[in-house]
Amino acid sequence: MSGPKRYSELKRTLPITGKILTGRLRMLEGENLILRHMYPEIPMRVEYALTEKGEAMRQMVEAFERWFSQYIDCHRMDDA
Repeated sequence: MSGPKRYSELKRTLPITGKILTGRLRMLEGENLILRHMYPEIPMRVEYALTEKGEAMRQMVEAFERWFSQYIDCHRMDDA
């Protein structure tokens, strides 16, 4: 939510496999929540950014993050 991100940035910061990340990005793009922009460079550079629809979810996502960090014990989830 902090601006356009390259695939490699997302992969490095998210604890999921490349296959899952690719699938989720495609799903978000299909729902018009993110926009995929390919730059005609070699090697090809791809960035993902929120669309207006995705940006409209910002307050809800931030509120959920605050709730989650306050009420969910992440260590407990690792043991599940």
